[in-house]
Amino acid sequence: MGNLHMRLAALLGLALLALPAAHAQGSPPTGLLDLQFSAANKRSAMFFQRPSISWNGRTAQLWIFMAMPEGAGQLKGGWFHQTIDCSARTIAGNDLWPVDQNFAVGPALAGTAKPAKQITPNSMDESISKVVCDGATFHFDRTPATDLQTAWTQAQDVFKSLAKPATP
Repeated sequence: MGNLHMRLAALLGLALLALPAAHAQGSPPTGLLDLQFSAANKRSAMFFQRPSISWNGRTAQLWIFMAMPEGAGQLKGGWFHQTIDCSARTIAGNDLWPVDQNFAVGPALAGTAKPAKQITPNSMDESISKVVCDGATFHFDRTPATDLQTAWTQAQDVFKSLAKPATP
């Protein structure tokens, strides 16, 4: 009987070791999140899940939550699993996992993947790549969100500030 317990414990240990890798490529993170604001424009704001970053050489994989402005549609936003090649300065993303009005994550939407492309200067992708690849901390004065609703609320404040006319 003791041998069976040891085998089960070993299998459980192997399964737990495999969880982060399976999770990183499987479905979006759940539970307590650590979403760091990284970029915004008038149409969306992006947060990256800090614990999700994994590296293979100079290539990073991570989960991005994209929040939408209030009234922009039936979704609050969505998740992308992105791959950033820090050396080549390219970015690619898997299919979008929509987040509905109740902050529930739906199944991935086929055909919404972003193929690898050069990172556009002054884009939100460039902002994320500067944080992930280069260690920039230009938005780290904002408290990380621990859930999707908090991230979405933070994004609404950013959208309001972007909507204000520039003062001369």
